[in-house]
Amino acid sequence: MPFTFSHAAAVVPLGRWVRLPLSALVVGSLSPDLIYFLQLKATSNIGHTLHGLFIFCLPASLLVLWLWHRVAKLAAVALLPPWVRARTVRLSYRPFGFGPGQHLLRVATGILLGAITHVVWDAFTHADGWVAERVPFFQRLLPFPGFGTMPVYKFGQLLSTAVGAALLAWWSWQWVSRQPAYATTVPKLPHRRAWVAGLVVVAAGVAVAYARWHAAPLTSYAELRLFALRIILAGCSALWLGLLLFAGWYRWRYQPHLGHVQPEATSGPAPKRRPRSVPK
Repeated sequence: MPFTFSHAAAVVPLGRWVRLPLSALVVGSLSPDLIYFLQLKATSNIGHTLHGLFIFCLPASLLVLWLWHRVAKLAAVALLPPWVRARTVRLSYRPFGFGPGQHLLRVATGILLGAITHVVWDAFTHADGWVAERVPFFQRLLPFPGFGTMPVYKFGQLLSTAVGAALLAWWSWQWVSRQPAYATTVPKLPHRRAWVAGLVVVAAGVAVAYARWHAAPLTSYAELRLFALRIILAGCSALWLGLLLFAGWYRWRYQPHLGHVQPEATSGPAPKRRPRSVPK
């Protein structure tokens, strides 16, 4: 599968054209794969079916959105480097409503639209994708160094994953660079780097232990791929769970200092670098 988080690259441009919450579009674009992170194995396709959009993707996305906006968001900002934190703190204080009815409908529409982009993307990049199965071009074999040959749909998986991730990184950097810095009212977290390193190391350790526990002898390429997939699924799930636990502690520890007042700006957007003059 394309790396799940690269799917968000398909909906970020939509945020400029449709009046739907961007976070709902993003979470919706990931939602068909959320079942894999719950099961810690990529075996169920319910999120990629028509009925699954409504009985799995929609409720699962609403839960993830609620946990992000109500529990994890402020704590996640506290873990960011100071330069980034000062430019994202205002957004973290912006309330996100799940009602009344009209706003909830917009959130649900954003989730479903995001999920549909995911399913359409996968239709071109999976062996059992609707387009890949029916259009012979996607079954054509291409020479690929180190792998012998590779079907067009598989090459599309790799290419779209890399391009999607690169676009998300670029768009994020561009957006953060344009934001004004704010005097943060998020309490300063002592030993921030140690907290970040701890969350990452623990999640990685849990992921490797889980994958090794369930792995057969790593004697073939297929077993190595399955081992890597288990590490990715378990690592992302452990990191999300760790963030939620940290956020619960953070809110308990600093709740008296966490208000909902918009912080005041201390500077404008980051200045643009002047192009170097070329000597004549």
